[in-house]
Amino acid sequence: MAKGRVKSTSPGKEGKQPIMTYVDGLGTISTKLRNRLRRFYNALVLLSSLVEACKVNGQTRANNEGYEPSDNPNVVLECFINKLAQVCDNVPFGDTVTALTITIRNYDGLLYTFASNRQAVGGPDKATDFVCRLLNDMGTATLDQVKDDPHSPLFQRALQQILEFQDKRVLAYRDKLVKSVSACIVDCDASDSHESLSLGNALRDLKDTLTAHKGRDANDILVHAAVTLRASPVYDNIIERTRAGRMNESARWCDLSHFVGRLASYLGMVRTIIIARRRIPELFENFNIVFLPSSTPLPNPITCLQPSTMTAAKRRSLRTAKAIISRMVSESAEISKYQGYAEELQRCGLDELISKECTKESFHPIVHCEILVLDWLCGQHPSGTASIPFFRDFRYIGCSKPTCRLCEYYFAAHRSGIQVRRGHKKVYLNWIVPNVTDESPDWAKEKDNLIDKVMGGVRRDALSALEEKVTDHKRWDSETFSYQQTFQSLARTSVRGTDLASVMSLLSIAEGGPSCRSQRSVIVDDDSWSVAGHADEEAEDSDDDGGALLFWGRRR
Repeated sequence: MAKGRVKSTSPGKEGKQPIMTYVDGLGTISTKLRNRLRRFYNALVLLSSLVEACKVNGQTRANNEGYEPSDNPNVVLECFINKLAQVCDNVPFGDTVTALTITIRNYDGLLYTFASNRQAVGGPDKATDFVCRLLNDMGTATLDQVKDDPHSPLFQRALQQILEFQDKRVLAYRDKLVKSVSACIVDCDASDSHESLSLGNALRDLKDTLTAHKGRDANDILVHAAVTLRASPVYDNIIERTRAGRMNESARWCDLSHFVGRLASYLGMVRTIIIARRRIPELFENFNIVFLPSSTPLPNPITCLQPSTMTAAKRRSLRTAKAIISRMVSESAEISKYQGYAEELQRCGLDELISKECTKESFHPIVHCEILVLDWLCGQHPSGTASIPFFRDFRYIGCSKPTCRLCEYYFAAHRSGIQVRRGHKKVYLNWIVPNVTDESPDWAKEKDNLIDKVMGGVRRDALSALEEKVTDHKRWDSETFSYQQTFQSLARTSVRGTDLASVMSLLSIAEGGPSCRSQRSVIVDDDSWSVAGHADEEAEDSDDDGGALLFWGRRR
């Protein structure tokens, strides 16, 4: 990455033209834009560092994982869009986080428009071919073949197609689940209680099953095993341990529950597509697919927006909580107040965290996929976003993951009024508006307003976190428990054959049969209601190094 170098040039007639400056990696931009970006990333780095500091401080806010059903006719379509985007998100660590919207193409068929954060060469073509095969297979099936039954041929074929395309991600889930199971076994062995002994034995059986099925042809076995575990009485014991003890003690149990949920969610993907095929068949009849190019990552903005001649000592002095707050807050009394709050967090290494965030090798902002789709839609319809022919007039851009906090701020400020998936309150350093260096008059004004609106939200959250020293904290960037809430009718699905007899032994660990279980075990046979409102059911990896949960609201 090129080192930051800034050169300023003044126009011949001061006041009529903006002062321009050259920034390595960005080109020639106005000093006004450079300064705005400096302010934006200063606030963002402070917020991200505060979240990490509050984790160390142990002050976190519990997440509400529950979602209630809805009779909204758009819920199935919303679920379908999100799940189809998730199907395309086949590589761990955030590069293939995918957004999708569905519009009418010249009033003759549908247009599926996808975008991903950072697609590799050839990735969009492979994803396009895969989606075409999946949708065509569903579309050519007769209605009596389209069954909400994991044992039906069409259901099994779709599951196999998805698992093959998602092979890398499934492998990552399996490996991480083995690791978390091992940690939980150690936790059980540290106690001599009967419950811990029984649970530890059950987890050993599960670990044996995981290690015995490593090939991609056994991925469906792992999925059905995860569903069986979630429907078993022993799973309640696991959930109890996710909520007990200190954060570092419950984390391993949260990981266990999370990765079991990740594997189980693949049945949810197929079920959503099956239900959409039954209730909205036109989604599968006449369609085209376009995959938008990803944005080009920017250089580290903290570095490139500062003069290359700046000394290391000067850089360090600017990258402290005290210095950033002095540039964020205008009134001297307020500056002193928030600097005092920041000083209290130095015991958690706040300044060290800021320095680490500023120098991350992975700090290269990109345009997030939802915004890529929005920007493309605006470009295709210059007369105004009201003219965009959304399918069923459903003005929505879905995503494989819940929307990040900065994207939520962006869409709230954008003139389009287009809706996005409900967010998970995570904030990422790697975020930027589209066409950031384009300073044509119309776009520059709109862009500056959008940056300022997002920056305003970031600053408010940072100052609130300083004062309250508490954040919303969740290890993963979507819903771990949502599979059972969204796809209840599959909760009792058994594993294939006898390959997972060891997993079935889990059923005997806890007392009581299915009648003693929670609502997770409820069977819903009819597809008239089988998806949860807002479709926030994914429980993805913490895929991007820049991700952190931010403060939202005051402590009560």
